[in-house]
Amino acid sequence: MANTNRPFGFRKVGSLSGSPISGAIQKFYTNDSTAFYVGDTVMTEGTYGQVNADDMPRPAVVKAANGSVVLGVVVGFEILPASPTLRYHTSSTAQYVFVDVDPMDLYEVQGDSTVWTSDDIGTNAAITVSTGSTTTGLSNAVITSPSESASASVLIVGMSPDPSNEMGAYCRFLVKMNLNQYANGALGIE
Repeated sequence: MANTNRPFGFRKVGSLSGSPISGAIQKFYTNDSTAFYVGDTVMTEGTYGQVNADDMPRPAVVKAANGSVVLGVVVGFEILPASPTLRYHTSSTAQYVFVDVDPMDLYEVQGDSTVWTSDDIGTNAAITVSTGSTTTGLSNAVITSPSESASASVLIVGMSPDPSNEMGAYCRFLVKMNLNQYANGALGIE
């Protein structure tokens, strides 16, 4: 049975430290001109911001492209009073975003249409960033281009154990961020 092409971005499944619970969810500010979604990677912008004048200023984040040194993965957004059902960040909207910043966390992510093999486990891979779902609020990010390059965004540490997952196109993998603002990059293996 072939895998279904149904991307969801990066979904936390554990940690290399063995801890199933992360205490590394932090609140950031965004007013990014690009929409982003739960499961997208973000990076710090180098500025601070606040939604309300009396709020404590917070570091600003923007959606991270492939090859960026990421801060972490978006896990949620603070509700906007004017749009209480909105599940994602619309472009140029001042909003607070919750980000998993633990560089040891493991994520499940779908591969692209590449015919993935077990030889790809242990290599690094690039992230393909695209527009997410405005209905579900989930990212459509996938991984692609397995390589040994230390400049690739993620390290593939295994295959998702889901029984419906099989090696090949759209296979789901377990990965860790290779380029993280809180950790050093690692070389992929041959």
